[in-house]
Amino acid sequence: MAYIRFDNVVIKYGDHKVTHEFNCEIEKGQIITLFGPSGCGKSSLMKALLNLIVPGKGKVFINTVEADKYKYIIGYVPQDNQLLPWQTLRENVDLWRKESGNKKPFITDDILELMELADHGHKHPSNLSGGMQRRASLARGLATQTEILCLDEVLVSIERGLRKKIMMQMRKYIKKNNISAILISHDYEEAVYMSDRIYVLSAAPTEILKTINILEAERDLSFFDSDAFESYAQKMVS
Repeated sequence: MAYIRFDNVVIKYGDHKVTHEFNCEIEKGQIITLFGPSGCGKSSLMKALLNLIVPGKGKVFINTVEADKYKYIIGYVPQDNQLLPWQTLRENVDLWRKESGNKKPFITDDILELMELADHGHKHPSNLSGGMQRRASLARGLATQTEILCLDEVLVSIERGLRKKIMMQMRKYIKKNNISAILISHDYEEAVYMSDRIYVLSAAPTEILKTINILEAERDLSFFDSDAFESYAQKMVS
């Protein structure tokens, strides 16, 4: 049985219908991407999983439990960074670790290194570039003790030269810890590299136009230049 399941989920804001009986299943430890145009309902679907909004119809289930009754912490990296300005980068990450019940203090340093921020932990957010703030926000999400991670446009503003390396290290971390991850993206490169499965969505009211399963389990930086990568990218846009 699927670990996370969207069952005929309809989301409306007033008379505006955002999703049309959305169905999706995510297995334990699987990484999926909701890929589609701006305003198509990707963030609304994620917020339904996080129990931040209540569907007008249908249910979201986590490990057979309805999302509003799920009692464990879900890691969430929203589109805005929401870093605490009075705390250093390291303090921001360590706070999320502690508040989520993660009892491994060393993990903060490991994740700062993973996000290429090991030399900047003493700095406050105002002294970080936009890309570094984004990586700090992502580090905070990865430090959360969770079995589910929701990532909303997490690579926006990250320096182009670092993006591929961050993707590789982030995917390895998620897989190593058997985390079920849901990504929102409109970047085909991010979607193909990170995902085990991609749901290509229509404009609102959202429906799944196609489902793309990525067969390659192990991925290093050479995957970006492979024929397989190009083939999956073509399937997304064709």
